[in-house]
Amino acid sequence: MNLCLQGAQFFEQIWACERSNSLNNFKEIAVQIYDSWVQRRRLIS
Repeated sequence: MNLCLQGAQFFEQIWACERSNSLNNFKEIAVQIYDSWVQRRRLIS
């Protein structure tokens, strides 16, 4: 999977979470998604 596609999925997950209108939950999930995304990028590079 290329990085552009991964980035798009990352932002889609954030937007889906943001739509749920739970800001604290949004922040927690965004951090978790970002951490896992960064780890995947490290594995690739």
